Amino acid sequence: MKCKELGDLLFQVVFHAQLAAERKAFDFFDVVHAITEKMQRRHPHVFGEETVESIAEQRQRWEILKIAERKAPSQSLLDSVSVAQPALGRAKKLQLKAAAVGFDWDDVQGVFEKLDEEIDEAKRVLYDKQRLSAEIGDMLFTCVNIARFVDVNPEAALRQANHTFETRFKGMEQDLKKAGKSWSDLNRDELEALWQNQKVNDKS
Repeated sequence: MKCKELGDLLFQVVFHAQLAAERKAFDFFDVVHAITEKMQRRHPHVFGEETVESIAEQRQRWEILKIAERKAPSQSLLDSVSVAQPALGRAKKLQLKAAAVGFDWDDVQGVFEKLDEEIDEAKRVLYDKQRLSAEIGDMLFTCVNIARFVDVNPEAALRQANHTFETRFKGMEQDLKKAGKSWSDLNRDELEALWQNQKVNDKS
């Protein structure tokens, strides 16, 4: 961020603080005091005598302090995760919030085992649409967990998968056109062969 852009940002802060001061709500110095207190309160290992052993422990402590600050004791740590954002991104943020207080897998292998478990459960309720929907949701949630562990953006990964499928499918259409055939002319094995040919073309 450039100096002029920071100036623009500061202008907005001062401007809104002045509007609040004119309403006799608070002023700029109240804003500075509030953020100073907040930083000191949430960083006792920096401004106090408390010590932390790792970044993970510091993050966990941060989330615990945030919970303690909330006026309503019934509020959840997850309440700050907006329900309006896309489901994949929200799943990741929910997981990050839980992980910040220690509720997480030890390693990605455990998440892969969980995915196998969810797939088995989906197979068992294959003809129960309501239960199957829930199990598919669990599978997707677990896939997001895997992506989080290996530092892959699940939304970007799915967009890439969509693009790959679209490219290969259009390639199949071109192959059919060159051969003077239509989809109904090929059986399942022949269609699979066309698909595999597109995968080979991708690698080349």
